[in-house]
Amino acid sequence: FISPYIKNPKKFGEIFGLENTLKSIATSKTPVGQNIFYIDLKDQKATISLFAEEFGKKMIEIEQVSFDKIPTAKFRIKSLVTNHLLKEGDHTLVYCDRPHECKQIATEISEGKEKTTLSDELVEAIDFIKSHVHEEYYLAEHLKSGVGYHYGRMPQFVRFVVRELFDNKEISNLCCTSTLLEGVNLPAKNIVLYKPKSGQLKSMDKFSIKNLAGRAGRLGKDYYGNIYCVNIQDWESG
Repeated sequence: FISPYIKNPKKFGEIFGLENTLKSIATSKTPVGQNIFYIDLKDQKATISLFAEEFGKKMIEIEQVSFDKIPTAKFRIKSLVTNHLLKEGDHTLVYCDRPHECKQIATEISEGKEKTTLSDELVEAIDFIKSHVHEEYYLAEHLKSGVGYHYGRMPQFVRFVVRELFDNKEISNLCCTSTLLEGVNLPAKNIVLYKPKSGQLKSMDKFSIKNLAGRAGRLGKDYYGNIYCVNIQDWESG
């Protein structure tokens, strides 16, 4: 049995009658290589550093990118990182604290992208959503820019369509709430985190943050995953 963050692995032995033969071995290794990047937004520039565990957990500065202005709103900070500091077209999950933030960030990212030629699958999905939800449903417009959002209160059939589009790389950016922690299998090349919370008020604990980070990288599809932690000095300890 291989599974992440099992609190009581002995339970497997009880279920399958292997109490006397089952051994539990804990490891911090992941099946896919992961890079942890820290992004410090300050004084009209972004400083990007790599957390190099193999070099004694050192921070290695990679580059600095200048901006005319660094936003202060949380959703705009995540949007800036996604649109301007990540590789265009990379498969990216942006963690959002609540549904409203999903929509805000999706709108910001969409406005920063040019409309491209849509695949048949994407056209079909957009038409389906307009027909079954609303002709002017925001999500349908965002999908035209390769951006989607996903949260628990959305209609189940819409969540399924969005997951399929993201999994098939028909859209490259997905803004998602803690549905990521509730059994939804949505791994990606990149994950963007900034002051993550469980809901609107409670800071996310370290266990849940590691669970989120574990979604970076797809076994059999990516050689490595990237975790981007923004202004980590501002995060509240969980």
